[in-house]
Amino acid sequence: LLILISLLSPSHQAMAAELDNVPSQVTFLISGGLWEDPGESSIKSNSQKSAVIPPVSSSSTIRRGYYRVVAVRQPDQTSKVYLQQIQVSEAGAQLIDRVELQEISDLHAYVTDIRTDDTAGINRTLGLSATVYLKSNPKSVDPESWSVIVDEFGEIQVARESH
Repeated sequence: LLILISLLSPSHQAMAAELDNVPSQVTFLISGGLWEDPGESSIKSNSQKSAVIPPVSSSSTIRRGYYRVVAVRQPDQTSKVYLQQIQVSEAGAQLIDRVELQEISDLHAYVTDIRTDDTAGINRTLGLSATVYLKSNPKSVDPESWSVIVDEFGEIQVARESH
């Protein structure tokens, strides 16, 4: 009975409404990794400039958060893949930066899965390591796998995995 009451509570209904706002084109989304810095975006890509984020109000505050890798289905059924940087603070989680992983998006493939390489579920080091599985040919049996690595300095590496 307590479970039923909690499911019908206004806070649970608000969370469900937020889930309804996730676009249906988002086919996969994983969160993982950690980042921290004194006030600038930690995502650094050679091919795209990331936004400069103004420092938080207190100069002694270190901003912290996590990464997300998101696959978005396009009208032609292929996928674009993005890396997002999420800041976590007392006010909640906030998207502060996003870059398209052009190396994957340019393949015009569709994503079949995204998995974080942290199988324990707890990442205690800075950075992110994930694998994006995709197919450029729908008839192929096995998907290709691409690694997405963000090091402790925010540098992004995207490469096809060789098995």
